[in-house]
Amino acid sequence: MAPKNQPVFEAKEQVLADGLDPQQPAAVEPVRNARHPGAWMRRLDLEALADENLQASGYAMECIAFGHCSKRMHPRWKSTAAGAFAALVWGAIEPLDMRLFRHDYSDVAVLGKTFTRGRGWRPLGLAMHALNGAVFGLAFDEARRRLPVEPRRLALGMALAEHLALYPLGYFVDRHHPARGEPGVARLLHPRAFAQATFRHTLFGVLLGRGAEHRPARSS
Repeated sequence: MAPKNQPVFEAKEQVLADGLDPQQPAAVEPVRNARHPGAWMRRLDLEALADENLQASGYAMECIAFGHCSKRMHPRWKSTAAGAFAALVWGAIEPLDMRLFRHDYSDVAVLGKTFTRGRGWRPLGLAMHALNGAVFGLAFDEARRRLPVEPRRLALGMALAEHLALYPLGYFVDRHHPARGEPGVARLLHPRAFAQATFRHTLFGVLLGRGAEHRPARSS
């Protein structure tokens, strides 16, 4: 017979927590409703926070070492910048290929001297050429989205296609340009000018394809 006033203990099943310490709260929230896509997060004190949609909006996030993240440039603006940069490199190497091909033809001079033959023709020509490159970069980005062609090949192909399509317009430059015959505005309908234009468009296409290339984010 059990003594009076002695507490009666009921057998209870002991269930350990998911953590190492039985008193430690569960580190992972239980499985949620599949129809609710939001991610459930906790603060450092393990209190639940409001639902957060962790998917980046707009454009991707590129994470670097130590957990820091920086926004990557949108592909469209990246192609635009790559086109402008490639056009500026084109303008910078013109004096070299003019010596290489021994022909005094400069696209920067053709553009700039259309509006002025003073000292401002070079910066004006470079600015116009960079703008043309940026517009071409936009066109390349649109074509890249629609055509099943590897981007670098597409950029090079588009650049050479533009060269072949626009080269016949040199006929009008040779006859009607206000600075024709001046330094930098030699005949365009000339085999050496054609070789120069081919070289420049090839360089432009290679730089555009590399500069606008999408690189996946590296995991640190």
